[in-house]
This record gives sequence, C-alpha cells and structure tokens, in this order.
Amino acid sequence: MYKLLIVDDEPLVREGLRESISWEDYGFTMVGEASNGAEALARMADAQPDVIITDMRMGVMDGLNLIHSVKKDYPRVQIVILTAYNEFTYAKAAIDNDVFSYISKPALNEEIISVFCRLREKLDEELRIKDQLSSYQNYRTDELLLQLLLNPKPSKESICNFTRCLGAPEKEDYFIALLEIEADKQTAYTPHAQHLSLVLGERLDYHLSISKNCICRANLSLTDTALLVFTESHDFQQQILFLKDISEYFSRTADTALTIGVSATFRNLSSIHQAYTQAQKAVAAKSRAGSGKIIDYMEISGLSTETPALSIADINEIIGSLVGGEERQVKLAVNKYFDSLENRIVDLQIVRSSITELTTAALQRVFSNSYTLQLVFGRNIRPASDIQELSTTAEIRTYTLAFFERILLNVQCMKSLQISLKQYSPIVNDAIAYITANYAKDIKIANVAAQLHISESRLMHLFKHETGKTFNNFLAEYRVRLAETIMKSGHYKIYEISDLVGYKNPITFRKAFYKIVGSIPSKYKQQGAPDELS
Repeated sequence: MYKLLIVDDEPLVREGLRESISWEDYGFTMVGEASNGAEALARMADAQPDVIITDMRMGVMDGLNLIHSVKKDYPRVQIVILTAYNEFTYAKAAIDNDVFSYISKPALNEEIISVFCRLREKLDEELRIKDQLSSYQNYRTDELLLQLLLNPKPSKESICNFTRCLGAPEKEDYFIALLEIEADKQTAYTPHAQHLSLVLGERLDYHLSISKNCICRANLSLTDTALLVFTESHDFQQQILFLKDISEYFSRTADTALTIGVSATFRNLSSIHQAYTQAQKAVAAKSRAGSGKIIDYMEISGLSTETPALSIADINEIIGSLVGGEERQVKLAVNKYFDSLENRIVDLQIVRSSITELTTAALQRVFSNSYTLQLVFGRNIRPASDIQELSTTAEIRTYTLAFFERILLNVQCMKSLQISLKQYSPIVNDAIAYITANYAKDIKIANVAAQLHISESRLMHLFKHETGKTFNNFLAEYRVRLAETIMKSGHYKIYEISDLVGYKNPITFRKAFYKIVGSIPSKYKQQGAPDELS
C-alpha cells in the first residue's frame, strides 16, 4: 500500500475524497489530512506519505509553496493537483515541479481513480527497479568482498570501491568469520547440499537485516561462506553472539554441524586477506577443537590477547628524559614499548590511547604557548586526532619518534641558553617567561619591568646578576637559538624565520645570528636536511 495525504482547505472536499473512494482497492491508504500547506509540511515527518493530493489556493501556505517545499525536501513524493483554478501559473508550476497529474474541480471519482491507477503503476515500476538495483548492489558488494579476500595485496582503488558500495567506513574494527557446513565431499554438490546452503543463507539474511553492525558476506561455495563483520565491541564473546545464534539455528533446523572460524580483529581493510587466512586456519583446527564449534584464531595460535599500555611511570620517565634533552633515552624508551607489541594481536585503540596520553603530556610539560608549538612543528599539531588516523603500530611508532625528535630540538635550544627556571629568583623567572611568550613582539625591558611592577634598573641588575647576560643579550640569544630550531624543522624560509622570531629587519637578524652562531643563516640552513613529522 502506498500512503496518501490529502491537503485541501475545504472540509467537505477532504471528506468527499476520504469517504467516496475506496482507496485500498486501488493500492493506497490514507495517512492524514491537512487544511493548508504549512499543516501538511508539519505532518510530513510522521506521516511519510508516498503521494500528496493538494488544492492550490489555500490560506497560510498555498499549494504552490507546498509543492516547492515538498520537492526540495522530499523529492521522491509524488504530487497530484486537484483545483478549481485552471490558471496558467499553476499549470506551469505543475510542469516545472514534475507534478504527476493536474485534475480540475469538480472531478468525477472515475477520473480521480484513473489518475491514481496510473500513479500506482508508476510507483510499482519504481519499486521494481529499486529492488533490482538493490539486488545488483548486494551482488556487486559480495563480488568485491570476494576479490578482497582472495587478493593478498588489494589496491587502494579496490578498497575504496568496496567501502563506497557497502557504505561502510574504511577505518573501523572488523573481523572475518568463515562458516563451513559439515558436508562430506560426496554430498558437497548434491541437492541436499543446496538445501543446507539455502537454510544457512536464510538465517544470514535475517541477521544481516537485524544486526546493528555492518556485515557483508561472500559465498565461496555451497558449503563455505565468509562474513566481514565491522564491530565497535572489543569483547570477543560479545562479537560472536550472533554467530552462536546462527550456529544453533542451523544445527537445529538442518540437523548438520556448522563450524565457524573467527580471525583476530583488524582495522585497515588492506589486511583483509590476512584476516581471511586466519579464519581459514581456525576452521582447519576443527580436527583438534572438534566440528560444529566457533574457533578463535587467537586462542588456537596461543597469541597474547592483551595489549600493554604505557604506565604513568613509563610516561613520567620518558618525559623526564625529554625535558633533560636525553635523546638516546627517549628513543630507547619509545622503541622498547613498541618492541613489546611484536608477536601480538594488537588492540590498536589501546596503543593510540597510550601514545596520545604520552604526547599530550609532553606538549603540556615542554610548551607554555601555542605560538612556540606552531613554530617547532610547522603547523597546529593535534596528537589526539593525528594518532587516530594511523592504522598500524609501525605508523604510530614513526609518528612518535618524529614527534619527540622535533621537541628535542626545542629542548636543546633551551639548554643551549642554559635556562633552568629553578635556579633563578621569581622575578627573573617571570622575565624569562615573558620573553618566551612574547619574543616575536617588539620587547623593551621597560615594558617587562612595568609588567612585573619593578623598576627598570632593578630588573636589569637582577637579570645580569643571575643569568650572566644582559636582558637584551638574553633576548637576542633566545631568538637566534629558536631560529636554529625552526630552521631544522624545514618549514620556513630565512626571511620568514626572521619575522617569526621577532626580527622585522632580515639584515638585523643576519647580524645577530652570525654574532651568536658564527655562521650566516643561509649557510647554517644548508648544513642539514629538514625532518618531516608525518
């Protein structure tokens, strides 16, 4: 039955349409009435009609505006105009908006019924085509999945085609379940095997319809079916609940055992062949585990299912080495963690969470403002989102090492200035903090003194006494050492770096750089190739 909504400002017309025509005899059921266009639009979401029959001249919102709104927001809804006003404007609007039919009042029931019979044929044809497209879509998806399962190195294009066809995200946890009907070779291609395949297929269709997870299947043979299951659960028992239901239903209905092999959980679809191979090995283990069971690849392989996370002590140790500029210790600690993930079926989300906690804690400890952060990394860095985009432990390891290498450049800059806030008085500490936060501006010692509520001469004396440098010399050296760090990042040209660190005149920057480093900026930059943080 197709759903019909009647819109007319005359109650007698609505009643006549409702009572004088047996709509269900012609394939329609009434889902509501409205006295104007605004009222009809308010009922669209709940009624969800397939067809609207509407008058044109009505108060509040007329039929013309109703048609425009419906065709914009509900383009698949068919519209029939029933009006006493045969104006050219309305006829043109009907044509422009692809209105199905235009009926003039007064109209005989036979005329209205004839229009709606033709409309039902049109809707039936659209539904038939939609079903054919859906069947083809399912067939296409199954075929693409089969190609991915059998190809050890699927192309990015084939993966994109599959995810687009299935409507599933490319990066979401999934596993492969291989279902094998226990039929011997002599009966594998008999009508009995075909019957067993139909029983299993019916149950799979049911679960594909009711499952909250995105599931796709590929029929390998009459007795073998592979399922690709996307899941948000990391609980194995929770993941396989629907497989248990399929197994029990099949065994009870077909009086035949169904063995199911389940792979580990993966995230990147480029690893789908590996997951399929694991599921095959799990099914092959039925000689030990027994037929008619759900066999977990990780369990039969003796692989660890626990992914280690960085402890608070681990994080503090790495950050301590980082702050101390101990590059070797930082790299050793990071590599030690990733080495511990070898020979495991890794839960990548645990790894991502650990490294996100580590990297964000490092940023908080080392940097006090976003401006310096941008200079060191060459962009607005967001470890929490960056790390979520990485698909393997190898990618996360590379990112983490490059991340700390970039920070160590900045730490070494601070060390070269021998800045240790613990050794200075609060006033000098505050002055240094002001420099590190405002070095890109035109800083005058008078402004800093005013900010710290101290005389300029007193600040100059304390600063020189405690740091061994005048305020202006310290500021110049900080800017130059920071410029060194920025050069090593490889993201800026010399004139850009000059401006970034507070020298608006590149010649002044060149002189200051040469005085402190002993080399002009252009030659210094050529000494090493930039690193990239991917």
